[in-house]
Amino acid sequence: MSNTDAMQVPVELGYLKFNFFIFSNARVDPCICDIPHNHINYELHCIASGSCTFTVNDQLYNVKSGDLLLIPPQEYHGLIKSNPSDDFSQYTFFFSLITPKDEKEELAQQTFTKFSQQNRLIRSVSSKIQDYCARINEEASTYRSTDSIYVRSSFCALMMIEILRAAPINTDCIYQKKAQHYSSLNRTEIDEFFDQNYQSNVKIQDLANYLNFSIRHTNTILNKLYGMSFTQKLYSKRLSAAKNQLIYSEATIAQICYDCGFQSHSFFNSSFRKQFNMTPSEFRKQSRKRQSDKSVAKEHTLK
Repeated sequence: MSNTDAMQVPVELGYLKFNFFIFSNARVDPCICDIPHNHINYELHCIASGSCTFTVNDQLYNVKSGDLLLIPPQEYHGLIKSNPSDDFSQYTFFFSLITPKDEKEELAQQTFTKFSQQNRLIRSVSSKIQDYCARINEEASTYRSTDSIYVRSSFCALMMIEILRAAPINTDCIYQKKAQHYSSLNRTEIDEFFDQNYQSNVKIQDLANYLNFSIRHTNTILNKLYGMSFTQKLYSKRLSAAKNQLIYSEATIAQICYDCGFQSHSFFNSSFRKQFNMTPSEFRKQSRKRQSDKSVAKEHTLK
């Protein structure tokens, strides 16, 4: 399988920049080539179930469910075919480091390269990583379009964030500025949390648990990244979702109100007016008039 068959997904974490190669037939692999071989790219194995033994540069690595094996470029490796347990399966990814543009990016790459050469095996990582692997594969097998946001960056970034957290690596040179550290490390996770949970009655404690932070630290991050409290960020997401539904769906305004997590129709109306300077019904009427005007203009142009 060549990289020409893959979608290239750029991922940026502070000064560290990757290119992931996501294949359209991505899946949980029960086995890999048992003949020792090497690649020009990094190879990452996330063990989904069971156990097996890899050989990497003549060293043996016994891995089990929840472990990660990171194989640097050009290193000969393979799976001992007689060794895997009956329930063995894994997620496999390939990625490369993007050519650095300045000294800071070069230092970040040197740190990651040194880490990967010295710490190929990472034990018992966060269960989030397997979830991200599954979501990447699900998106890759369902959508080939480069417009697929998750395939392009989100889940790959989240997966690498969790790997950096689990690994014994000093990230000071990767996130040299505290503000940049906050932005790179947490924004993607927080956006993902609100995307998945804005319709439910979530609390800041839920976000804190998701990030593995205290409530106080979670508040600090929200203020630094968005200039908002948890409640403000939640309502901002709900109003943004409601706005899109008013434009693109035929649902009633009452349905949209409750679908987007609002418990009161009057509160939804007042919040929407405060945010967009018009009521939901006025906004829908205006957006539909614009769409109608564009359609008429397009027909006139074609004639």
